[in-house]
Amino acid sequence: MVDLLKQYEDAGFSLNKRELPDFLPVYLEYLSTRNNAEIIEGLCFITPILGLLKERLLKRESKYHVLFSVLIELSMTEYDSALISIQVMKEADDATPAALDSVWEEEQVKFLGGDSCPSSIQSIHSNRFKNAVVPQYLEIGEANK
Repeated sequence: MVDLLKQYEDAGFSLNKRELPDFLPVYLEYLSTRNNAEIIEGLCFITPILGLLKERLLKRESKYHVLFSVLIELSMTEYDSALISIQVMKEADDATPAALDSVWEEEQVKFLGGDSCPSSIQSIHSNRFKNAVVPQYLEIGEANK
């Protein structure tokens, strides 16, 4: 993504805070400002992704697969659509919100867990005296006798 950002900046193309450099519409908009050779090269670079998206749309019987077919044709690149089609057919076809959430769920961030930084001063100090101090309880009533 860093390379894409540099390419965009070199071409005078800037993104707003919500746009990611690898978002397909952003990339295609960037390519639309380039010359024909750069457009073809840019499309060649993403042909495997375009092919995968096309095959997934075909599997769902979406008419939008045609858009990806056109982009692949414009790239003048050959790719193995049969191999990609086999891969897509093996994918689970669960588009329920729960399934999508599980695929995109991020790992929980733990700030104070067992994997805390062992070099921190506080943890070194607490580990040093962890077993050295034995609590002693004193009954207040007995102390006054």
